Amino acid sequence: MRTSTSELAIASHIFKITGYSLLKEIDVGQYVSSSAFTVGGHEFYIRIYPRGEVTEREQFISVFLVLNSDADEELPVQFEFGLVDLSAGDLAIAGQKMSGSHTFVYFLETWGFACFISRAHLEASQYLKDDSFMVKCTIRVAKETWEEARQSIVPPSDLHLHLTKLLESSEMADITFEVDEESFIAHRIVLAARSSVFKQLLCQKGDNDASSCVRIQDVKAPVFKALLHYLYTDRLPNGIDKSLPSFDQQLLLAADTYAIERLKFICEEKLCNKLSVDTVASTFQLAEKCKCDRLNTACLKFAAKPENLISLMQMYSKISQGSEQHNTAGLSGLPELLNKLAHAFVPS
Repeated sequence: MRTSTSELAIASHIFKITGYSLLKEIDVGQYVSSSAFTVGGHEFYIRIYPRGEVTEREQFISVFLVLNSDADEELPVQFEFGLVDLSAGDLAIAGQKMSGSHTFVYFLETWGFACFISRAHLEASQYLKDDSFMVKCTIRVAKETWEEARQSIVPPSDLHLHLTKLLESSEMADITFEVDEESFIAHRIVLAARSSVFKQLLCQKGDNDASSCVRIQDVKAPVFKALLHYLYTDRLPNGIDKSLPSFDQQLLLAADTYAIERLKFICEEKLCNKLSVDTVASTFQLAEKCKCDRLNTACLKFAAKPENLISLMQMYSKISQGSEQHNTAGLSGLPELLNKLAHAFVPS
Protein backbone atom coordinates (compact mmCIF):
# COMPACT_ATOMS: atom_id res chain seq x y z
CA MET A 1 0.00 0.00 0.00
CA ARG A 2 1.26 3.45 -0.89
CA THR A 3 0.40 6.73 0.83
CA SER A 4 1.38 10.21 -0.18
CA THR A 5 1.55 13.67 1.32
CA SER A 6 1.78 16.84 -0.73
CA GLU A 7 2.31 20.53 -0.20
CA LEU A 8 0.93 23.06 -2.66
CA ALA A 9 2.42 26.52 -3.11
CA ILE A 10 0.53 29.04 -5.27
CA ALA A 11 1.74 32.44 -6.44
CA SER A 12 1.21 34.88 -9.31
CA HIS A 13 3.60 37.22 -11.09
CA ILE A 14 2.77 40.18 -13.31
CA PHE A 15 5.08 41.03 -16.21
CA LYS A 16 4.41 44.35 -17.95
CA ILE A 17 5.97 44.65 -21.40
CA THR A 18 6.49 48.24 -22.53
CA GLY A 19 7.64 49.60 -25.89
CA TYR A 20 5.81 46.93 -27.89
CA SER A 21 6.12 48.86 -31.16
CA LEU A 22 9.91 48.57 -30.86
CA LEU A 23 10.03 45.04 -29.49
CA LYS A 24 7.97 43.59 -32.33
CA GLU A 25 10.77 44.57 -34.73
CA ILE A 26 13.49 42.53 -33.01
CA ASP A 27 14.75 39.29 -34.51
CA VAL A 28 12.94 35.99 -34.21
CA GLY A 29 14.29 34.10 -31.20
CA GLN A 30 15.18 37.20 -29.17
CA TYR A 31 13.33 37.59 -25.90
CA VAL A 32 12.69 39.82 -22.92
CA SER A 33 12.69 38.44 -19.38
CA SER A 34 10.79 39.36 -16.25
CA SER A 35 12.38 39.75 -12.86
CA ALA A 36 12.80 36.52 -10.92
CA PHE A 37 10.14 35.39 -8.45
CA THR A 38 9.93 32.53 -5.97
CA VAL A 39 7.22 29.90 -5.56
CA GLY A 40 7.53 27.03 -3.10
CA GLY A 41 11.22 27.68 -2.55
CA HIS A 42 12.03 27.59 -6.28
CA GLU A 43 12.91 30.59 -8.43
CA PHE A 44 11.30 31.24 -11.82
CA TYR A 45 11.08 33.99 -14.40
CA ILE A 46 8.97 34.63 -17.51
CA ARG A 47 10.52 34.78 -20.96
CA ILE A 48 8.58 36.44 -23.81
CA TYR A 49 9.53 36.30 -27.49
CA PRO A 50 7.80 39.28 -29.21
CA ARG A 51 8.39 37.77 -32.68
CA GLY A 52 8.15 34.13 -31.76
CA GLU A 53 10.64 31.59 -30.53
CA VAL A 54 11.30 30.16 -34.01
CA THR A 55 10.76 31.34 -37.58
CA GLU A 56 7.71 29.12 -38.05
CA ARG A 57 5.99 31.00 -35.20
CA GLU A 58 7.10 34.55 -35.99
CA GLN A 59 3.49 35.77 -36.33
CA PHE A 60 2.92 34.83 -32.70
CA ILE A 61 4.09 36.03 -29.32
CA SER A 62 5.69 33.10 -27.46
CA VAL A 63 5.52 32.87 -23.67
CA PHE A 64 7.62 30.53 -21.53
CA LEU A 65 8.25 29.79 -17.87
CA VAL A 66 11.92 29.31 -16.90
CA LEU A 67 13.19 27.47 -13.82
CA ASN A 68 15.94 29.74 -12.46
CA SER A 69 17.21 27.43 -9.71
CA ASP A 70 18.49 23.88 -9.44
CA ALA A 71 15.85 21.19 -8.98
CA ASP A 72 17.21 18.64 -6.53
CA GLU A 73 14.48 16.29 -7.72
CA GLU A 74 11.67 16.28 -10.26
CA LEU A 75 9.54 19.40 -9.78
CA PRO A 76 5.92 19.16 -11.00
CA VAL A 77 4.53 22.60 -11.87
CA GLN A 78 1.09 23.72 -13.01
CA PHE A 79 0.99 27.15 -14.63
CA GLU A 80 -1.39 29.52 -16.35
CA PHE A 81 -0.55 32.48 -18.58
CA GLY A 82 -3.09 35.17 -19.38
CA LEU A 83 -3.44 38.75 -20.56
CA VAL A 84 -4.53 41.48 -18.16
CA ASP A 85 -6.86 44.28 -19.24
CA LEU A 86 -4.83 47.42 -18.49
CA SER A 87 -7.97 49.55 -18.50
CA ALA A 88 -9.57 47.50 -15.71
CA GLY A 89 -9.17 48.35 -12.07
CA ASP A 90 -7.78 44.97 -11.02
CA LEU A 91 -5.05 42.63 -12.23
CA ALA A 92 -7.24 39.62 -12.96
CA ILE A 93 -6.76 37.70 -16.19
CA ALA A 94 -9.36 39.02 -18.60
CA GLY A 95 -8.24 37.85 -22.01
CA GLN A 96 -6.18 35.26 -23.82
CA LYS A 97 -5.43 32.43 -21.41
CA MET A 98 -3.45 29.19 -21.66
CA SER A 99 -2.64 26.68 -18.97
CA GLY A 100 -0.46 23.62 -18.76
CA SER A 101 1.74 21.49 -16.56
CA HIS A 102 5.31 20.29 -16.76
CA THR A 103 7.84 18.50 -14.59
CA PHE A 104 11.03 20.56 -14.43
CA VAL A 105 14.25 18.67 -13.81
CA TYR A 106 17.18 21.02 -14.51
CA PHE A 107 18.40 24.59 -14.15
CA LEU A 108 17.09 27.05 -16.81
CA GLU A 109 14.68 24.50 -18.28
CA THR A 110 11.85 26.26 -20.14
CA TRP A 111 8.28 25.29 -20.89
CA GLY A 112 5.36 27.23 -22.26
CA PHE A 113 3.49 28.23 -25.38
CA ALA A 114 5.09 29.06 -28.73
CA CYS A 115 1.73 30.33 -30.10
CA PHE A 116 0.38 32.19 -27.09
CA ILE A 117 -1.32 34.93 -29.11
CA SER A 118 -0.86 36.26 -32.63
CA ARG A 119 0.56 39.74 -32.90
CA ALA A 120 -2.38 40.76 -35.09
CA HIS A 121 -4.85 39.63 -32.43
CA LEU A 122 -2.98 41.47 -29.68
CA GLU A 123 -2.71 44.68 -31.69
CA ALA A 124 -6.45 44.67 -32.38
CA SER A 125 -7.39 44.02 -28.75
CA GLN A 126 -7.92 46.21 -25.70
CA TYR A 127 -5.03 44.44 -23.97
CA LEU A 128 -2.49 46.56 -25.83
CA LYS A 129 -2.65 50.05 -24.37
CA ASP A 130 -0.12 52.89 -24.48
CA ASP A 131 2.25 50.61 -26.39
CA SER A 132 2.22 48.14 -23.47
CA PHE A 133 0.61 44.87 -22.50
CA MET A 134 0.64 42.80 -19.35
CA VAL A 135 1.02 39.04 -18.85
CA LYS A 136 0.04 37.34 -15.61
CA CYS A 137 1.46 33.95 -14.69
CA THR A 138 -0.04 31.87 -11.89
CA ILE A 139 2.04 28.92 -10.71
CA ARG A 140 1.22 25.95 -8.53
CA VAL A 141 4.18 23.96 -7.28
CA ALA A 142 3.41 20.61 -5.70
CA LYS A 143 5.89 18.53 -3.75
CA GLU A 144 4.68 15.02 -3.23
CA THR A 145 6.33 12.35 -1.10
CA TRP A 146 5.39 8.70 -1.49
CA GLU A 147 5.85 6.20 1.28
CA GLU A 148 5.85 2.51 0.55
CA ALA A 149 4.69 0.21 3.33
CA ARG A 150 7.58 -1.90 4.64
CA GLN A 151 9.90 -0.35 2.10
CA SER A 152 12.46 2.37 2.66
CA ILE A 153 12.40 5.53 0.56
CA VAL A 154 15.31 5.83 -1.86
CA PRO A 155 17.58 8.61 -0.56
CA PRO A 156 18.70 11.40 -2.91
CA SER A 157 21.93 10.99 -4.81
CA ASP A 158 25.08 11.85 -2.87
CA LEU A 159 27.51 11.17 -5.69
CA HIS A 160 28.69 14.78 -5.65
CA LEU A 161 29.59 14.45 -1.96
CA HIS A 162 31.74 11.38 -2.60
CA LEU A 163 33.48 13.06 -5.52
CA THR A 164 34.09 16.15 -3.40
CA LYS A 165 35.80 13.97 -0.79
CA LEU A 166 37.83 12.28 -3.52
CA LEU A 167 39.04 15.66 -4.79
CA GLU A 168 39.82 16.99 -1.32
CA SER A 169 41.58 13.83 -0.09
CA SER A 170 43.77 13.44 -3.22
CA GLU A 171 43.40 9.67 -2.83
CA MET A 172 44.52 7.83 -5.99
CA ALA A 173 45.29 11.18 -7.65
CA ASP A 174 47.63 10.97 -10.63
CA ILE A 175 48.12 14.53 -11.88
CA THR A 176 49.21 17.82 -10.31
CA PHE A 177 48.40 21.27 -11.65
CA GLU A 178 50.50 24.29 -10.74
CA VAL A 179 48.49 27.51 -10.89
CA ASP A 180 50.13 30.76 -9.80
CA GLU A 181 52.00 29.50 -6.73
CA GLU A 182 49.44 26.88 -5.70
CA SER A 183 49.26 23.16 -6.47
CA PHE A 184 46.08 21.21 -7.17
CA ILE A 185 46.04 17.41 -7.25
CA ALA A 186 43.40 15.68 -9.38
CA HIS A 187 42.45 12.53 -11.28
CA ARG A 188 43.05 12.27 -15.01
CA ILE A 189 40.06 10.04 -15.69
CA VAL A 190 37.60 12.50 -14.12
CA LEU A 191 38.94 15.51 -16.00
CA ALA A 192 39.18 13.64 -19.31
CA ALA A 193 35.58 12.47 -18.97
CA ARG A 194 34.33 15.99 -18.28
CA SER A 195 36.35 18.12 -20.71
CA SER A 196 37.60 17.34 -24.20
CA VAL A 197 40.31 19.96 -23.77
CA PHE A 198 41.60 18.37 -20.57
CA LYS A 199 41.42 14.97 -22.28
CA GLN A 200 43.64 16.14 -25.11
CA LEU A 201 46.00 17.90 -22.71
CA LEU A 202 46.37 14.88 -20.41
CA CYS A 203 46.74 12.39 -23.25
CA GLN A 204 49.89 14.25 -24.19
CA LYS A 205 51.26 13.45 -20.75
CA GLY A 206 52.31 9.84 -21.10
CA ASP A 207 53.56 9.58 -17.52
CA ASN A 208 50.95 8.13 -15.13
CA ASP A 209 53.06 8.93 -12.07
CA ALA A 210 51.28 11.07 -9.48
CA SER A 211 54.23 13.44 -9.68
CA SER A 212 53.30 14.30 -13.27
CA CYS A 213 52.75 18.05 -13.31
CA VAL A 214 50.98 20.47 -15.64
CA ARG A 215 51.49 24.20 -15.34
CA ILE A 216 48.39 26.31 -15.98
CA GLN A 217 49.09 29.91 -16.95
CA ASP A 218 45.78 31.18 -18.30
CA VAL A 219 43.66 30.84 -15.11
CA LYS A 220 43.99 32.33 -11.62
CA ALA A 221 44.18 29.93 -8.67
CA PRO A 222 40.73 30.72 -7.10
CA VAL A 223 39.10 30.33 -10.50
CA PHE A 224 40.87 27.03 -11.21
CA LYS A 225 39.84 25.73 -7.78
CA ALA A 226 36.17 26.48 -8.54
CA LEU A 227 36.57 24.96 -12.00
CA LEU A 228 37.94 21.70 -10.57
CA HIS A 229 35.14 21.50 -8.02
CA TYR A 230 32.57 21.92 -10.79
CA LEU A 231 34.18 19.21 -12.92
CA TYR A 232 33.89 16.76 -10.02
CA THR A 233 30.44 17.70 -8.73
CA ASP A 234 28.58 19.52 -11.55
CA ARG A 235 27.99 22.43 -9.21
CA LEU A 236 29.92 25.43 -7.94
CA PRO A 237 31.31 25.27 -4.40
CA ASN A 238 29.77 27.15 -1.51
CA GLY A 239 31.74 30.08 -0.16
CA ILE A 240 33.60 30.80 -3.38
CA ASP A 241 36.63 33.05 -2.90
CA LYS A 242 35.64 36.07 -4.97
CA SER A 243 38.59 38.23 -4.00
CA LEU A 244 39.23 38.63 -7.72
CA PRO A 245 37.11 41.60 -8.83
CA SER A 246 36.16 39.90 -12.10
CA PHE A 247 35.73 36.36 -10.77
CA ASP A 248 32.57 35.50 -12.74
CA GLN A 249 34.09 36.85 -15.94
CA GLN A 250 37.27 34.83 -15.42
CA LEU A 251 35.27 31.69 -14.63
CA LEU A 252 33.33 32.12 -17.88
CA LEU A 253 36.59 32.51 -19.78
CA ALA A 254 37.97 29.36 -18.13
CA ALA A 255 34.78 27.41 -18.93
CA ASP A 256 35.11 28.49 -22.56
CA THR A 257 38.82 27.68 -22.69
CA TYR A 258 38.28 24.14 -21.37
CA ALA A 259 35.00 23.52 -23.26
CA ILE A 260 32.76 23.09 -20.22
CA GLU A 261 29.52 24.17 -21.84
CA ARG A 262 27.07 23.92 -18.92
CA LEU A 263 29.35 25.93 -16.64
CA LYS A 264 29.77 28.46 -19.43
CA PHE A 265 25.98 28.75 -19.67
CA ILE A 266 25.65 29.23 -15.89
CA CYS A 267 28.32 31.96 -15.84
CA GLU A 268 26.74 33.66 -18.84
CA GLU A 269 23.37 33.78 -17.09
CA LYS A 270 24.94 35.19 -13.91
CA LEU A 271 26.70 37.94 -15.83
CA CYS A 272 23.50 38.82 -17.71
CA ASN A 273 21.81 39.46 -14.36
CA LYS A 274 24.56 41.59 -12.79
CA LEU A 275 25.48 44.08 -15.51
CA SER A 276 26.44 47.58 -14.41
CA VAL A 277 27.84 50.69 -16.07
CA ASP A 278 31.27 49.77 -14.67
CA THR A 279 31.27 46.19 -15.99
CA VAL A 280 29.23 46.19 -19.20
CA ALA A 281 32.17 47.13 -21.46
CA SER A 282 34.52 44.39 -20.24
CA THR A 283 31.63 41.90 -20.15
CA PHE A 284 30.76 42.75 -23.77
CA GLN A 285 34.39 42.24 -24.78
CA LEU A 286 34.36 38.83 -23.05
CA ALA A 287 31.06 37.88 -24.72
CA GLU A 288 32.57 38.66 -28.12
CA LYS A 289 35.67 36.59 -27.35
CA CYS A 290 33.74 33.58 -26.03
CA LYS A 291 30.96 33.83 -28.64
CA CYS A 292 28.25 34.19 -25.98
CA ASP A 293 25.33 35.50 -28.04
CA ARG A 294 22.88 35.90 -25.14
CA LEU A 295 25.42 37.81 -23.05
CA ASN A 296 26.37 39.93 -26.06
CA THR A 297 22.74 40.92 -26.62
CA ALA A 298 22.20 41.61 -22.90
CA CYS A 299 25.19 43.98 -22.87
CA LEU A 300 23.93 45.86 -25.92
CA LYS A 301 20.43 46.20 -24.49
CA PHE A 302 21.80 47.41 -21.15
CA ALA A 303 24.13 49.93 -22.80
CA ALA A 304 21.35 51.19 -25.09
CA LYS A 305 19.21 52.38 -22.19
CA PRO A 306 19.38 56.20 -22.26
CA GLU A 307 20.63 56.66 -18.70
CA ASN A 308 23.34 54.02 -19.16
CA LEU A 309 24.39 55.26 -22.58
CA ILE A 310 24.87 58.80 -21.23
CA SER A 311 27.14 57.50 -18.44
CA LEU A 312 29.15 55.38 -20.87
CA MET A 313 29.59 58.28 -23.30
CA GLN A 314 30.78 60.50 -20.44
CA MET A 315 33.30 57.86 -19.37
CA TYR A 316 34.58 57.50 -22.92
CA SER A 317 34.90 61.26 -23.33
CA LYS A 318 36.90 61.67 -20.12
CA ILE A 319 39.18 58.76 -20.96
CA SER A 320 39.76 60.09 -24.48
CA GLN A 321 40.64 63.53 -23.13
CA GLY A 322 42.76 62.10 -20.34
CA SER A 323 41.03 64.46 -17.93
CA GLU A 324 40.21 61.86 -15.31
CA GLN A 325 41.70 58.62 -14.01
CA HIS A 326 39.59 55.50 -14.54
CA ASN A 327 39.91 51.79 -14.04
CA THR A 328 40.73 51.19 -17.69
CA ALA A 329 40.72 47.39 -17.22
CA GLY A 330 36.98 47.46 -16.67
CA LEU A 331 36.46 49.78 -19.64
CA SER A 332 38.80 48.09 -22.12
CA GLY A 333 35.90 47.08 -24.36
CA LEU A 334 34.13 50.45 -24.26
CA PRO A 335 35.13 51.66 -27.76
CA GLU A 336 33.99 48.36 -29.30
CA LEU A 337 30.72 48.46 -27.38
CA LEU A 338 29.91 52.02 -28.43
CA ASN A 339 30.88 51.26 -32.01
CA LYS A 340 28.56 48.24 -32.07
CA LEU A 341 25.72 50.35 -30.68
CA ALA A 342 26.30 52.93 -33.39
CA HIS A 343 25.79 50.32 -36.11
CA ALA A 344 22.97 48.24 -34.66
CA PHE A 345 19.55 49.00 -33.27
CA VAL A 346 18.92 47.27 -29.98
CA PRO A 347 15.62 47.84 -28.13
CA SER A 348 15.96 48.83 -24.50
